[in-house]
Amino acid sequence: MGTAVGTVRWGKCTTEELHRMNKETFWQAEAPWEPDDPVDPLQTAPTGSGAESILGVQETVRESADQLDMTPMIDCVFLLLIFFVMGAIPDWEKLVELPPARHGVAADPRQSVFITVADRGGPGPARVYLADGKVGSPLPDNPQQQQAAIIQAVQTGRHQGKTAVLLKAERSVRHAEVARIAQAASQVPNMKLYLAVLESD
Repeated sequence: MGTAVGTVRWGKCTTEELHRMNKETFWQAEAPWEPDDPVDPLQTAPTGSGAESILGVQETVRESADQLDMTPMIDCVFLLLIFFVMGAIPDWEKLVELPPARHGVAADPRQSVFITVADRGGPGPARVYLADGKVGSPLPDNPQQQQAAIIQAVQTGRHQGKTAVLLKAERSVRHAEVARIAQAASQVPNMKLYLAVLESD
């Protein structure tokens, strides 16, 4: 049985021979690529201005997918920075300027009743706060009312298990005012009285 390029002679043949004939015809009919041909059959990428634009878009998409957007992270860092800065600023109105200390013993704040004596900045008795610093409303200016409120606060602290009274007085407060408040606080028995001062360098 003979074969020709691109043709098949009719006659008696098997199925395997037909497949072999078709395969030989296909490979013989396909001409090999020459360098002078306008199109390379092995070239799969597009060419021309349209191809360059497509490749540029693909490259941009690939680069944007590889890069991480840092904008949300930068926003979170700035918010945390603002939070810590604002939280670290003390309330200057509540601070009390204490006198420096030469000798003294530290008291446990957790076991102490705080009394703060602040300078009024003018005539009249000093302002008294039943707190650590100028927190809340001061006691009335009446000395008798101040004494009664101080004794009650110290007694309440004693019932809560506290063993000391920590008196914080500003440096500019007159000694007579500090002595008056200390005398009122010392009327409760079994309570130690401490005068808060700044530790000298």
